[in-house]
Amino acid sequence: SSGINAEYGEYQTIQHYFIQINLRMVLRIPLLLAALASIALTFYLPAIAPVNYCKTATKTCKNTELSVLVNRLDSTESAIPYDYAKFDFCPVDETKKPPSENLGQVLFGDRYHTTNYKFDWMQDVTCAKLCDKSYTKDNTENQNALDDLKKIIEQDYQQHWVVDNMPVAWCTDVTDGKELCTTSFPVGCYIDAKGQTQSRCDAVSGFVAGDVWLFLSI
Repeated sequence: SSGINAEYGEYQTIQHYFIQINLRMVLRIPLLLAALASIALTFYLPAIAPVNYCKTATKTCKNTELSVLVNRLDSTESAIPYDYAKFDFCPVDETKKPPSENLGQVLFGDRYHTTNYKFDWMQDVTCAKLCDKSYTKDNTENQNALDDLKKIIEQDYQQHWVVDNMPVAWCTDVTDGKELCTTSFPVGCYIDAKGQTQSRCDAVSGFVAGDVWLFLSI
C-alpha cells in the first residue's frame, strides 16, 4: 500500500510540474500575440487582404486600374544596388505612396516607387505614351544622364516590376521550344557593330542595326 501511495504521490508531483509549465506557456501566449500585433501594424503582410478588380467600378468593386511598382536596380556583375529614381527614367508618381514594405523586404533593402504605368483591368492596349525625353549633345547634364544609363546597361543592371504584389516576369525562348522566365529584365541593351549583344537581349537584336543602345521600358 505504501509503495502504491509513493508511486501515486510521485505521479501527482510530476503531473503538477507539467501543469505549471503549461500555465506559464498560456500566460506567455498573450504577450507573443501582442508583439506580433505591433509588428503587423508596422509592416504590410502580403496576401493577407486580397484586392478585387473589375472592368467597371461598382459599389462592391472600385478597383479598375492596376498600378506598377518598381524596385531597386541590381546586377549579377556588380554588388551595388541603385534606387530606380536615381536615373533619368520617366518620372515616378510622387503623388502615390507605395505600400509599406514587409519585414523581409526591408531586410533585403527593397525600395519601391509607384510609376506612371497604368493597366486597366481586362483592357488590351497595344501602345501608349508615357513621357517625353529630349537630349542634346551640347548639354552636359543630358550627356551625364545618358552616360549613367549606358553604364548600368553595360553592367547588366535589371529592373524589377511588381503588379498587385506579384513580380512581372520576362520570358525568352530557349532550346527545344521552351521558355526561360525570370522576375527581372534588363534596363537596356547594347548591340555592337557586329550585331552581338548580351544573351538576354537576343530577342531584340534582330530588329536594329549595330552599334545601338536600346532602352527597354523606361
